[in-house]
Amino acid sequence: MIREVMDQKLKNSLENIKLELLEMAAHVERNISDAVLALIEKDKELAEAVPQRDPVVDLMEISLDRHCHGALTLRPIGSDLRFLATALKIVKDLERVGDLAGDICKHATKVFDDFPSRELVETSTMARIAVRMLGRALDAFVNRDVSLAREVMDDDDEVDRLHDLVFESLCTAMRHESDKIASATHLLYIANFLERVGDHSANIAEMVIFMVDGADVRHFEKVKPLIQARGDSD
Repeated sequence: MIREVMDQKLKNSLENIKLELLEMAAHVERNISDAVLALIEKDKELAEAVPQRDPVVDLMEISLDRHCHGALTLRPIGSDLRFLATALKIVKDLERVGDLAGDICKHATKVFDDFPSRELVETSTMARIAVRMLGRALDAFVNRDVSLAREVMDDDDEVDRLHDLVFESLCTAMRHESDKIASATHLLYIANFLERVGDHSANIAEMVIFMVDGADVRHFEKVKPLIQARGDSD
């Protein structure tokens, strides 16, 4: 009887955590989408509004951490335990994306009147892919979709490629047009922030694979030679 009561309590707790996590995700998606929109549309009012919403996301992080740790005291095993490990990791990634949304806005407002046009187009493309990655990573989590999670991880390569293009282009612009140094520097920061959004989205996708299949694919290509060298099959 006690075990049945604990099992039901755990089930309710996990469902509440999932709903709370989805609410946090919705807030973060809105913030990063609005940050990108403010950048592209040069919307100063929107750019100033986004950072003011961040405390809501921070409060959700605190609440979810507390609820996840509470659920761990109910002794979850198997897929339930993997769900909680995933939730705790996703919360951290979402909170960081929320911070990045504010960072993008703060730098965007510095260069609304002096954007390098070509680099802005490349950065905008990068931004759209990064935002799409976040949405697809969260869809993969909701639907327990490993295939979609792997697609998100592949998209991260495209974001990295565009980041390199923007970086090289902006460095060239700064070398040849000294009056563009300030605005190009701010755009470099924005490109770096967007690259990090892609990384956090890929992190979420990796955790979805862990949650569903129990497979840890983090840094797989980098650590594979080390694993093979020590004969570790796990």
